[in-house]
Amino acid sequence: MDIPSPMYETVASLARSMFQANESGQAAAYWHSYNTLLAYCEEQEAQGVRHPFPWETLADFTHDDLAAVPLYLRALKHAERADTYRASILLELARRYLGCGRRADAWSCASQANTHAASLDDLDLKRDISRLMLALSA
Repeated sequence: MDIPSPMYETVASLARSMFQANESGQAAAYWHSYNTLLAYCEEQEAQGVRHPFPWETLADFTHDDLAAVPLYLRALKHAERADTYRASILLELARRYLGCGRRADAWSCASQANTHAASLDDLDLKRDISRLMLALSA
């Protein structure tokens, strides 16, 4: 599932802006970029563009675990047949569920992430999933 170039450029630019604003303590600039990305995600979805990349990026930049969960779920909905996206989204969703104190949901997502990652060559992703599963099983 390739990322359309204009989408990639827009999302990457906003992500860089959020990162830089966060690093320099510029809350107003961070929230401006965050809300711009949220509007972009909603606009793309309204136009029938269903890609997990913008939603996953928005969720990644959402500080509150509880608020990030529905964003990851939206990204997951758009990643129907893309194991790479599903595995990474499910891993992050598991981490956010853990942050909300929902260990059973975290385990379920981590287990699903592990299943989707099995066919991938991404050793870092597989290692991260394994580490989280080990931590959850302790």
